Amino acid sequence: FDLRDLKPTMPITRELVLGEELGKGGFGRVFKAKHIYMGKWYAAKLFDKTSTAQEIINEYEALKDLNHNNIVKFVYNGLSDQGLFFTLMELLDGENLSNYTNTKSDLRLPIDEIYKMAIQLLDALVYMQDKGIFHRDIKPNNIVWDKRQRYVLIDFNISTALEDDTA
Repeated sequence: FDLRDLKPTMPITRELVLGEELGKGGFGRVFKAKHIYMGKWYAAKLFDKTSTAQEIINEYEALKDLNHNNIVKFVYNGLSDQGLFFTLMELLDGENLSNYTNTKSDLRLPIDEIYKMAIQLLDALVYMQDKGIFHRDIKPNNIVWDKRQRYVLIDFNISTALEDDTA
């Protein structure tokens, strides 16, 4: 099964049905996904076939216990009926900051919003660093302005967790 064959309304498990596509990148595609038994929407990131189960498990294990308002919440990992690995995350309601950094766009963030964003993201990064986790891909595409209230880090594909060498 090819990642490009995924379409809205397609079930990926007995309980998850795809909604609209939210984005795509080098590792896969992200869709809204409805958990039909809970009636709740999530973001489902489906990985291409080149991603190994261990890479996806490592990412999830490093991030599942993070609990910070400015870091996307991870729910669980799974294997779709199509044989693709996926990660289920909280669904954010907003746009990524690339809309505000595109030189062809008239959108600009006011200085007080830039200050607020910097405080929130630096707080999230310090929180992660204190837990030995480093994002390693901070860029406008990986920051969502959720409900125009909070700035949230997303896309942790190349994040790393420091090994504990003290044991």
